[in-house]
Amino acid sequence: MADPHLLDPILLRGVIDCSGDPQPALLQNLMALRAEVRPEGLDLHLLTFLGGLADQTGVVPSLALLSQHYTHLQMQGDPHGFSGLTRIMEAVSEPLLQPVDYQYALTTYRERVLGDGLGMVLQAAATILTTGHHIQPPKGPPITLKGPQQAIQFVTDSVETLSARFQGGAVEGNLRDEIGRVWERYQQRLTQPPKLVRTGFEQIDTVHGGIRPGDLALVLGFTGQYKSLVVLNIGYRALIAGKSVAFVPLEGSAIGIMDSLAVLHCQHPKFGDHLLRISYDRLQQGTLTPAEVDLLQTALADLRACGDYGTLLYKEPDRADITMGEIRRWAEGKARTVPLDLLAIDYLGLVNPSSGGLSMRESAFANQAIREAKQTAMSFNRGHGIGIISPFQSNRDGFKEAEKVGGRYSLRALAWAPEAERSSDLVYSVYRDESMARDDAAVLGNLKARDRALILDTWRVTAEPATRYIGDLKQRTF
Repeated sequence: MADPHLLDPILLRGVIDCSGDPQPALLQNLMALRAEVRPEGLDLHLLTFLGGLADQTGVVPSLALLSQHYTHLQMQGDPHGFSGLTRIMEAVSEPLLQPVDYQYALTTYRERVLGDGLGMVLQAAATILTTGHHIQPPKGPPITLKGPQQAIQFVTDSVETLSARFQGGAVEGNLRDEIGRVWERYQQRLTQPPKLVRTGFEQIDTVHGGIRPGDLALVLGFTGQYKSLVVLNIGYRALIAGKSVAFVPLEGSAIGIMDSLAVLHCQHPKFGDHLLRISYDRLQQGTLTPAEVDLLQTALADLRACGDYGTLLYKEPDRADITMGEIRRWAEGKARTVPLDLLAIDYLGLVNPSSGGLSMRESAFANQAIREAKQTAMSFNRGHGIGIISPFQSNRDGFKEAEKVGGRYSLRALAWAPEAERSSDLVYSVYRDESMARDDAAVLGNLKARDRALILDTWRVTAEPATRYIGDLKQRTF
């Protein structure tokens, strides 16, 4: 007999006859769902599961079944069937989310749905103002909304509906009961300090401590201003400090990252002679001196074998339209065997939202991809989080403004994609002019720091593109 607790009973009645044994296709799909499911993406997995079952067995779920199932889930306040997912995981002995992780996943799911829904409402309102927007009422023929008054009414009605969508599942509590747990959480932090990723920049690590799990950190700069090199240096320092780092190069290549890391590592103090500098260009051209070849081989052997270093992973996409969802699925898969501490994406402005659309063409799509990146940082690995760092392009007006004040950027440089300002936790900047370039120097700054002190003054750093090094104005300590 089929186990009636494998799935929600409503769903189960629609896909299999409960008076018989489960078909092999059903069991295969259950195992696939167990292996791939994410609480905030269960709607997609549910449809994939039903579609695969229909292909293999000919059992096609009706639209009425799906409607009934979703109505049932809305009454429970669950994000697309968490109760059904729980029963599946219990049946196959998969560890369940802890209650706090589930509540976090539920909250982030609601925020995403409300944010995406509001974006669609505003897009439809813009269409009503211009060309008109066609809708199909519950009864009667289609109608066309057009003009400012109808746009206002449409937004008012839609936002009310959107706001009420999850009211039945809101997390509630009594402040007097919960306030005592503040001390419990503080005690837990003393025994389990957060896994910070230090950047190697003294000002940042002293004031901010580093990049926390759940942080979205951006390095703002204009074209050719070393923002990718700053991210590379932070990733390298995390690696040699024992952290596991995942790189997703979208502007460059994995070969370029490996060559750059090799050149950087040749400057490590453990190899002695700091005056011997291997040039990135000469490494790629094959024109190193014999002494430099010896140093390179020593550094590469150390990178490969030293047990104190972390693991470096990379994903070089084979196409230009990669989405944040694809990056997340890849990183989550790797994290099952190698706990990841930092995800570096070069750069986030080239990542597309999971719902479709090209970020490079429309800022609305870029905003959505940035929001997805923040959600990934917070909910990665069942809510444990991961730090995400990415270079980010300044608009030309922001760069011109920084030129006038010695490299001090403002958040107006992010105006082309305002979600970058809203969703980011840390925004740093890098700037150089011709005089700084002649001195192998640049200026760093801090534009935003959520829940941390802002570094008010910019500071000068060494910036050597030939050696790929960006660091404090002192002897290299890494």
